[in-house]
Amino acid sequence: MKVLMLSLDRSLLDSESAGADRFRGYARYADEIHVVIPTMDDTRERISLAPTIHLYPTASPARWRYYIDIPAVASSILKNADTNEWILTTQDPFDLGILGWWIARAHRIALHVQDHQDCFSGAWWRSRSLANRIRYHIGRFVLKRAHAIRVVSKRSRSALVALGILESKIAIVPMYTPIKHIESAQPTFDLHERYGRDSFIALYIGRFSPEKDLGFLLDAFEQVAETAPRVHLVMVGSGNNDASVKARAATSIHADRIHIEGWSDDIVSYLKTADVLLLSSRYEGWGRVLIEALAGRLPIVTTDVGCVGEVVRDEETALVVPVGDTDAFARALERLVKDESLRMRFKENVPRALAGLMSREETDRAFFASIEQALKNR
Repeated sequence: MKVLMLSLDRSLLDSESAGADRFRGYARYADEIHVVIPTMDDTRERISLAPTIHLYPTASPARWRYYIDIPAVASSILKNADTNEWILTTQDPFDLGILGWWIARAHRIALHVQDHQDCFSGAWWRSRSLANRIRYHIGRFVLKRAHAIRVVSKRSRSALVALGILESKIAIVPMYTPIKHIESAQPTFDLHERYGRDSFIALYIGRFSPEKDLGFLLDAFEQVAETAPRVHLVMVGSGNNDASVKARAATSIHADRIHIEGWSDDIVSYLKTADVLLLSSRYEGWGRVLIEALAGRLPIVTTDVGCVGEVVRDEETALVVPVGDTDAFARALERLVKDESLRMRFKENVPRALAGLMSREETDRAFFASIEQALKNR
């Protein structure tokens, strides 16, 4: 089979990047792979990662031109193509999804759609803005017309089935998380040396963005901090909500125990020297940081999102609370602060939790099997 991908992953254009290396491994699964990537630089030359893997930056003069340039580049690739051997896959069901649907329809080829975000579980995401409400309806339109769909979790599949999408079209292919280096690496610093040997370190790692609900996280931390003076919150990351998160932390009566550290390349040291990982998200497609926390033998308090219920399970490796329930989140954190035996039990349960994860090869094979299913369903 021959695959045309629409992707937003600009890191692929760096031939030395981890993404480019991953794509080179895809060569064994398809006869040809052509990837169209929207960009706004001056380079439009085709880049070859391997003899059968080619990248096509659009070099668009403005963002609105993506909607013209992506179909134009795709059409040049598909010109005179045998429609019986080509499949088009899009990285999302929204902006790329509608372009992919139009291109696949125009060239009469199979359409495969990837849904990594789980935006269709609940109403929170689409209620955030008019743009999201429009994308929600675009996504429904595209997904119902796709020949096959890849999601990353069971909850995402359930959400799409609830929209009336045939379950037989949906393949669950979790995101691959490389955990071996976390398991084997040694930390280069200790958060307890930084913030006090007797401190209890609650750790957040991730984007500072609306869906992470960091105001909720700070509210829950304040509740616990009132009665647990040794608890510190360390926040590693940044994002669109940087200013609001920092302002909220600065006004806390426990501001001296809230530490915002920005992004770090040394995630292992945080995971292996903290006492608990906190995830307060409104939604997650998979929640890679939860898997990374398990690899670092770190107990977890999380809202019920992403891979929770599949890999991360309540009362086994984590305490799981309903999305948006501040009091429940605070109680769960307080429980782990007080109960060392519970933390130790969670750590002991980690090998069993991680045992069922797919390897890189298994993930890639399952991903391309879901793409090939689009050709069979066409």
